[in-house]
Amino acid sequence: MVKTKQKKAQNESNVTETAFLDAAEIIFSENGYAGASMRAIAKKANANLGTLHYYFGTKEALIKKTLERRLKPTFQICLQELEACWPESNKESPDITQVLNAYIKPIVDLSNDVNPEFDNLMLRTLNDPSDQIKNIFEPIKDEIVFLFIRLLKKCNKDLSIEEFYWRLVSVLGSTEYMFTKRSYLTRLSYGEFLPDDSDQGIEEVIYNLSIMFMAPSIRDKPNLVK
Repeated sequence: MVKTKQKKAQNESNVTETAFLDAAEIIFSENGYAGASMRAIAKKANANLGTLHYYFGTKEALIKKTLERRLKPTFQICLQELEACWPESNKESPDITQVLNAYIKPIVDLSNDVNPEFDNLMLRTLNDPSDQIKNIFEPIKDEIVFLFIRLLKKCNKDLSIEEFYWRLVSVLGSTEYMFTKRSYLTRLSYGEFLPDDSDQGIEEVIYNLSIMFMAPSIRDKPNLVK
């Protein structure tokens, strides 16, 4: 009987926490971190403000949990896929297509699976200039980005440090845009760009990024830059 009551209480607790996270996702996506209030989130969840504070304490802790709920499982998949790309010896180079796919596909799959509110929340989070949000968000993704960078460096060992840096900027910039700005291009094109085949999109992006990243060093073709 006692165990039954404990289980019921735990289930109710999980339901309440989920309701708060669902509400937080909507309010943060609509108003950003600075513009969202704990009171508004509690109201959206049809719950008491004191109960929200009991579960999460602060707004900072709440947005961290809101982001982690969806990102951590996805980043765990990324991590496993990236680790599988690591060559068995230092003489071998990883397959650039496999490395890019391991990093890009799980995140695109997440974007396709979640509701629009989370996509908008990610857009706000990535563009939030405050150190507070950076300190919350960056540690969540640091491990996979660090591993991704190390693998990319092994893919094209002939690049100088500076060449590698700018190609890395191109890769990360392209993937970030792909995850968060597709609706922007659709708006600017008056609906001409309405990509609905994510698998083809991933193939296109990976193909083009791999060619760019694996191209010979620009030092071998100095006339390209004038």
